[in-house]
Amino acid sequence: MSGVNSPYPLVLMSRLVWARILVAGVAAVAAAACGNTSAAGPGSGGGRGRGRGGDSGPAPVVTAKVSEKDVPVDLAAIGNVEAYATISVRSQVTGQLQEISFREGDVVRKGEQLFALDRRPFEAALAQADANFTRDKALLAQAEAQLARDASNAEYQQLTAERQAQLVQRGIISRDAGEQVRAQADATAAVVKADRANIESARAQLVAQQAAVDSARVSLDYTIIKSPIDGRTGNMLVKEGNVVKANDVPLVNINQIHPIYVSFSVPEKDFAEINKRMTERLPVKAVINGDESHPAQGKLSFADNYSLDAARVKFAVRTVYSP
Repeated sequence: MSGVNSPYPLVLMSRLVWARILVAGVAAVAAAACGNTSAAGPGSGGGRGRGRGGDSGPAPVVTAKVSEKDVPVDLAAIGNVEAYATISVRSQVTGQLQEISFREGDVVRKGEQLFALDRRPFEAALAQADANFTRDKALLAQAEAQLARDASNAEYQQLTAERQAQLVQRGIISRDAGEQVRAQADATAAVVKADRANIESARAQLVAQQAAVDSARVSLDYTIIKSPIDGRTGNMLVKEGNVVKANDVPLVNINQIHPIYVSFSVPEKDFAEINKRMTERLPVKAVINGDESHPAQGKLSFADNYSLDAARVKFAVRTVYSP
């Protein structure tokens, strides 16, 4: 019944209904045995003496009241340890790998620096983007100043055209002179509209240059490659001095081991009961073969039917262990 002394490294604890019946039966047998022993004690003469003195006195008997209880049912299985998460670290920009800040197998923390690429091309690109932004900002200021001048001139031309129109009505100046002034005012108004359009274009260009600056700054930040999770590093897949490409081959793989998964299989006959009790978060104890004195305690987190075999059906279950 119990899987505590089992040589298997995994024990799945589940409380099944038939375990209650088994306990009652065992207790009843024990009570019957005690009754028979008591009856045969004083009156039986054929029994051998106990001990060296041949004393054939009654043997002490301990009795207990029969009770009905639940007992745990242990399921033992061999399992595999799996990383809680595995991350492949890749470069997000193309550049020469200049520095590696860890050794293979090191435990790293989230945000810790792993690699450094050559920053000089990205610093130059950022400086160029900053210069273009400053230039376009100055062009926007010039366009706004030009609009102010043209708007003032257009206002003056409009007032002049209105005065000339009054003089034409009085017959003081000719109609041609008045129409000429009106044409100049209309032309100046059109220039103001063009200035406003130039300002909108300059503002849009300034936004684009700001985006280029932000992109260049992000690319520069990508030259420092940091760990996205807490975990243990694997083999170094790229050596220092090589040119790495953006989103190409992984530089290193990191396995998160706190917490960790243990996956194992159980027989089909037990899977239905386990699946029915998934909400109870059944306790699971994992031990390393040969070192059963330090078990790890976990909770059942996932069950999935993954394979069908002609002889038997097994189902995969997974347990998570926290540090």
